Amino acid sequence: MDLQAAVLEPGKPFAARMAAYLPSLLAAILIVVVGWVLAKFARLLVFRFLLAGLSRHSLGETDVLATLTRYAVVAFTVALTLEELGIAPELVRWALVIVLGGVCLGLALAFGLGCNDLAREWMVRYLDSTRARRKSH
Repeated sequence: MDLQAAVLEPGKPFAARMAAYLPSLLAAILIVVVGWVLAKFARLLVFRFLLAGLSRHSLGETDVLATLTRYAVVAFTVALTLEELGIAPELVRWALVIVLGGVCLGLALAFGLGCNDLAREWMVRYLDSTRARRKSH
């Protein structure tokens, strides 16, 4: 009896921690499954929307945008899963914010440098409309 107690006693704190961690693990598995399904659905939805509504895009560009949408949903799912598991939640949160900010900055630079004529037209149109509204009030 003393031998059995000596063998089982050190494992009790570990078993208690694992039992307390089990709900988070199950929630993380559920997040991964739902995120994977949503990523596939979002890719299909974006692909069909672009294919049906924007016929001027080629099939390759449509597929690239749909795949990027899928990867964005998967990245968000991974961040949520790691946060649910308690694996460096602050680091995961800041990494996601930094990556998202970098993507937004990159897109803004690409639009500003690549489509400067279009951006200028939009800005002139916007400024003209605000001036017209000010004059009417």
